[in-house]
Amino acid sequence: CDLLNNGVAAIIGPSSATKSDIVNVLCNITGIPHLQFDWHGEETDMVLSKYFYTINVAPSVHVLSQAYLDIVKNNPLNWKSFTIAYETSSDLSRMQHLLAWKQFHKTGIKLIPFDRNDDFRVLWKLIKNSRERNVLIDCPADIAKRVMQEAMNFNMTTSFNSFFFTDLDTHTSGLQTLISEQFLSNVTSVRLRGYIPPPQHSETDVFDPGEKETIRSIRQQNIYDALVLFYNAVQQTFQPDPIPPPQVSCLGGFWEPGNDLIDRMKKLNPKHIEPHYKTQKMLLNPHGIRDDFNLDIYDAMIDETLSVWNKQHGLVAYEVLMANFTRKLVKPRKKGEEAEKQKKKVKYTVATRIGEPYFMIREEPEGVHFEGNDRFKGYVVDLIFELAKDLHFDFVFEPVPDNKYGSLDPVTNEWDGIVRQLMDNQAQMGICDLTITQERRTVVDFTVPFMQLGVQILYSKPPPPKKELFQFLEPFSVEVWLCLLIALLIMSLIYVLLARFTPEEWKPQDDPNSVQL
Repeated sequence: CDLLNNGVAAIIGPSSATKSDIVNVLCNITGIPHLQFDWHGEETDMVLSKYFYTINVAPSVHVLSQAYLDIVKNNPLNWKSFTIAYETSSDLSRMQHLLAWKQFHKTGIKLIPFDRNDDFRVLWKLIKNSRERNVLIDCPADIAKRVMQEAMNFNMTTSFNSFFFTDLDTHTSGLQTLISEQFLSNVTSVRLRGYIPPPQHSETDVFDPGEKETIRSIRQQNIYDALVLFYNAVQQTFQPDPIPPPQVSCLGGFWEPGNDLIDRMKKLNPKHIEPHYKTQKMLLNPHGIRDDFNLDIYDAMIDETLSVWNKQHGLVAYEVLMANFTRKLVKPRKKGEEAEKQKKKVKYTVATRIGEPYFMIREEPEGVHFEGNDRFKGYVVDLIFELAKDLHFDFVFEPVPDNKYGSLDPVTNEWDGIVRQLMDNQAQMGICDLTITQERRTVVDFTVPFMQLGVQILYSKPPPPKKELFQFLEPFSVEVWLCLLIALLIMSLIYVLLARFTPEEWKPQDDPNSVQL
């Protein structure tokens, strides 16, 4: 009321939902524009129509919820199941599309609440026991780093884990400082796209700004954009005439120019704004709700944009958008040491058991000492070496202490062996002569089997022979045919000699001088 008595032309805020409702009512009674910059529960169109003089420059909760659904069910996440860890139940309104999606009703959505003053070890113990590796975390940016530090202590930051932070200020949380050999998870987050300076300026532009923005938090950006919105509305409504001072109070009075200001703010084109907004695509609907905006989906560990989202086009990969614009205007992305660290080969822990001929300990000759993976030999070792060569990853073998395959103890309901190592994230792969059973498939994933046990008879049908001239000679080898030919010649000579020696066989030629008596 003191502000109204002092003749203010607009009220920005407050951030408190309860106080903002009171200001909302007073401003709509007196005709003073009311600009909100924080999230509040969205009302129905009928209720919003009664608050004509209220504008909210924060992104619409309903549209933001649709964006989260598109991000989760498409690349780069493409989740089929996940757990939602949230700090405030009122913020679940931003998850309404996720909670209503039928696909997740089949696999189940797990909701785990927590408080900023809680011991985060309890949170990660619950998530780890649920065997879920995809986690959506809804918490303020100032505690995001502490949350992930506890995740590292529970070995939940392997390359098989994936996280999505929904807070639009996650880029200010300092998650980049957690990059290490123990932190291999994909961490994705979202933020409003910043303004791009000329000559690249366009509301559809997706390229990186040349300079780093000093105003980084979403609340600061929204307050700045609200001031710019009001300033431009005043300039375009009253210039060159001075703005008439309001003469209202909580007891009565109505400021007529407020109606023109509100109407102008709802129709302002972002391209005609000076100075420019801090965020892209500030467009308001007739109810004063910002339901059109551009979002960055980025890798929170290296601050690299992966995709861009808006209401018209949905989720579009950043690289696809780059191909649609003039490359001459594109500045190369700046990647720091964090990005270089991420490029290093991924190192996997391979769980296995000692057993011939798959995995054996190599005997050390006198004077020779083997270290690392050189200590082992066998089919498993050869297989992983070839896979690592083709897929470009590093690995280390870890024989399980109990040397068991992995079975469920019916008394303790606990697994042992290789399966237990995989379930506890102590290893990322398990390789041995492991039989695939339905019980094991419920807790770990298997590759397509390439080996089966049992006696089998294999028969290969020979191909039909080629037709050749001397094919009749094939029953015997060349040597056999030569021996037969030689034997035939020898036998022929013997028969000739025998016939010569036998008087019954040989007769002399007729002698013309012979006389018969």
